[in-house]
Amino acid sequence: MSPRGVGLRSREGWRALRVLALTSGTGGGHDARAEAFRQWVAHLYGSAVEVRIEHALENASPWNARGVAFYNAIQRHAPWFHHLYYNLGEAFGALQGAEVRVGAAYYDALLREFRPDVIVSVHSMLNRGHFAHAKRRLGRAVRCVTYCGEFSGGYGFSRHWVAPEADLFLGRTEEALGAARDLGLPARKGRCLGQLLMPAFYQPPMEALERASYLKDELGLEPDRFTVLLATGGASAQNHATLVRQLLAPAERLQVIALCGKSGPARARLETWRRRHRALALAILPFSEDMHRLLQVASAVVTRPGTTTCAEALRLGCPIVFNRIGGAMPQEHCTLRYFRARGIAVEMRSTAQLGRILATWIDRPLEYRRHRAQLRALRPRDDPEALIRAVIEPRYSLADVVSQPSDQAL
Repeated sequence: MSPRGVGLRSREGWRALRVLALTSGTGGGHDARAEAFRQWVAHLYGSAVEVRIEHALENASPWNARGVAFYNAIQRHAPWFHHLYYNLGEAFGALQGAEVRVGAAYYDALLREFRPDVIVSVHSMLNRGHFAHAKRRLGRAVRCVTYCGEFSGGYGFSRHWVAPEADLFLGRTEEALGAARDLGLPARKGRCLGQLLMPAFYQPPMEALERASYLKDELGLEPDRFTVLLATGGASAQNHATLVRQLLAPAERLQVIALCGKSGPARARLETWRRRHRALALAILPFSEDMHRLLQVASAVVTRPGTTTCAEALRLGCPIVFNRIGGAMPQEHCTLRYFRARGIAVEMRSTAQLGRILATWIDRPLEYRRHRAQLRALRPRDDPEALIRAVIEPRYSLADVVSQPSDQAL
């Protein structure tokens, strides 16, 4: 089916449908989902739909900006402290209610200037107050949609994901959708259409020769060695320098790709360490847009239990070692709960555990292949095109539809 565009006819002629995507740089998952939404919209509708991504917390107020910076700082240095931060955030959201109390002037100016037809929130603190505020300013016709990226409910699933003013709630999983219904979401407003990942994750898988070439030519590694990917999130939370020391002993049997995110100092420390320990084959990368390839050439990924990397690894069938050193944030418990329920949660709470886990998989290849097969059998049935259409198309009649095929390939 060729993609069609949606636009609005007015007295002045045709204009693009305007979508405001609300996100925040707390971690990196929210921004990743907002960007994935933008790319899918561009693929399906081309210039018929204009998407504006807005960091509606930190841009609205210096106080919010400090809160976001503090969130990312404790994620890097003291994940356990997020239990206090999370509960304070829940209390703040309850006090705010159906209002935007901090940064209202900024949000008002944004709504007046952009005048969105659809507002999509990918952040738990950008739903209830922001939706109610927009409907008061723009009228009830503005369509408000929440995409929740959590894997499951329970502790760590914010009550603020559910907004009475939302026209549609999209859950990543049936568990997340069920948690939203437990918090009062009407059944008619909720749907589960799977994960919202970048279009690159839905391309045909790499062939064996392509994987070997990528490892050798792009990363300078061996094509046939057990490859460990040390991942990091948007906040560059990592302890790679500590972890690579644990991999010196089995260095002749494995190789490592270390993603350093946007942290220049972390990358410099690893570069210095690599010059002193050449026995371990180590590729060091900054922030990368190549996760869809890196996860296909990796034998395993070591990552915090955040939603984005775990969702990407699940999509591509790459075994995960959950890095719980320093504790797990409340939101990360939602991810762990989902993987534990399916018997595929491999967790490490100390650096020494990583070496033992990897040695077991290398020494017992049948056990490793069984775990990988179990993970791949549980890959969700995502339908990102149906997800985007559920956001964009229901509000508009056939008279509003304008033929405008996209020229952007997937």
